[in-house]
Amino acid sequence: MRIRIRRILSFFIYLILLPYIIFKLLKRTIHSIFKGVRFSIRRKISLNYLGLYIITGVISTVLFFGGYMHSKLNDRSNELYMYVENTLGKYNSGLYDLEQVKEKINIIAESENIGIRIYGLDKSDAVLSSNRYASFVYGEYIWDKILNLLKYKVYSKNIPYQYTQDSQGVNEVVEIGVLQPVELYTEEAFLLTKILVLVYSIGFVIIWFFGSLNNRSILKPIYSMTKTAENISISNMKERIDVTQAKYELKDLAITLNEMLDRINLEYEKQKRFVSDVSHELRTPISIVNGYAGMLKRWGKEDGEILEESIEAIIDEAKNMQILVENLLTLVRADNQTLKFNKEIFYIDQMIEEVVSESLMINAKKQDIDCMAPYPVKVFLDAQMIKQMLRIFVDNAVKFTPEMGKIIIGCSIEDEECIIKIKDTGIGIDKIDLPNIFDRFYRSDESRTRDTGGHGLGLSIAKAIVLGQEGKITVRSKKEAGTEFVIRLPLCRFS
Repeated sequence: MRIRIRRILSFFIYLILLPYIIFKLLKRTIHSIFKGVRFSIRRKISLNYLGLYIITGVISTVLFFGGYMHSKLNDRSNELYMYVENTLGKYNSGLYDLEQVKEKINIIAESENIGIRIYGLDKSDAVLSSNRYASFVYGEYIWDKILNLLKYKVYSKNIPYQYTQDSQGVNEVVEIGVLQPVELYTEEAFLLTKILVLVYSIGFVIIWFFGSLNNRSILKPIYSMTKTAENISISNMKERIDVTQAKYELKDLAITLNEMLDRINLEYEKQKRFVSDVSHELRTPISIVNGYAGMLKRWGKEDGEILEESIEAIIDEAKNMQILVENLLTLVRADNQTLKFNKEIFYIDQMIEEVVSESLMINAKKQDIDCMAPYPVKVFLDAQMIKQMLRIFVDNAVKFTPEMGKIIIGCSIEDEECIIKIKDTGIGIDKIDLPNIFDRFYRSDESRTRDTGGHGLGLSIAKAIVLGQEGKITVRSKKEAGTEFVIRLPLCRFS
């Protein structure tokens, strides 16, 4: 038992632990040699493939050497079995007795420089072994054979042999073991291995040279992308990557980067326009406040009417700027996905009726504002936000619908969704302006005037409220034929 455990440990050390230690030492050595060295991506690709080539070459060389030795030794073992089988055949026919068999296998072992073992002959557990290599273990298990090969440089092979005794006519099976040194074939195997290593070395040089040139050609579009990216800046946002030189995945990458640059440029232009619009919206109230404050400082304090007018104007413009700042903060929170919604269950049809009533009370254009909500619609949304959204759409319809015009607000359930429709008979929206009406500070030419009030942020806030509560919004409009907004919101899933 101890011998078997020792063999298992030896097998583990030689075939598992030792190669692992060698691999770790080589890896650590290579890392220490190239520590601090910075390679280009072309060099890294070349080194990776060359490393893979070396590993493949080493494995192939080892397999070739082992396969060649196994083939030669196996053929030689089969030839030696024939000598032993011939001797056993004569023993089976009664020409040899056990002593003669033993003498014969000793002769074969001496002449061929091998070891022979016959186990189970003559229905016994006796082992008949040659004098040569008598102290060696023939190896019943694979690790024993590997240990013999690594430690003693001998190759062992066992094969069953079946024969029939003439006297009794009973089939008997014995096990023949042949043990032979490997020096006879190592020189030839090493010579062939050297030739194989030379071929691999030539291939290594060829792959290194032509692979480097090929990598340079493949990665040329990346160098072009890098140079283009270095030239792109805030003052030069129009430059794009040339996609004609790239192929395959690199071409897809170049196209994707160009599309990304287009989106960035578009967003940058929007931000520029946004800052410009904010400055424009703030310039007027700030100028009014400064003007009235300067007038009060110079002489307006002595005139009661001027003093009252100045105070009211300053308060109005301050409120105007406060509303603008609050609207901007709402949009910023929507962009950052930090806009909070305090959801609750309520009937949106009742809320629409309230908004319509409020609009009728303050409406000075004598417009016909109708509510089309024939049955209750229960939702689970932020009531304050939804009410703000409805007021935005209604105020927008009131502003751009002429006197005696008609505005209809409808609420219904379709496809398990709450559908809100705001339709008016106003001036409508031109096709050119339609895609931009939800942009911040965007107002068409007809409405770009302070007579209608507002800052051009209402529809942007309404869209943020709808999308933030998993809703959808669409718009249909025709010039001089009115506009219809359709809002889809989720229904309440609670009973």
